[in-house]
Amino acid sequence: TPWDERFQTLLDYKRRFRNVNVPWQWKENVALAQWVNSQRKKYKDLLEGKRNNLSEEQINRLNSIGFKWNTGGKGRYSEDNTHDDQNNEEGTGEGAYT
Repeated sequence: TPWDERFQTLLDYKRRFRNVNVPWQWKENVALAQWVNSQRKKYKDLLEGKRNNLSEEQINRLNSIGFKWNTGGKGRYSEDNTHDDQNNEEGTGEGAYT
């Protein structure tokens, strides 16, 4: 599926850069940067009770590779930007995205 293809591209990025912190306007692969931003937006929408097509399995797969749902604002990463994989275990998502 297209989601799986982008996830694989993200894994390739991780192998190359040893993280999954794709810059939000990464010119080397604009499509990947847009996809990563889209995943964050969809996750935020879910936390706000809005429906979309981001599945729990996809969230778990992203969590498993260290995906950060919160970039510290304005598309940038901050040093204290962490996502506890257990944050959303009961569906509250409190503290997972600010």
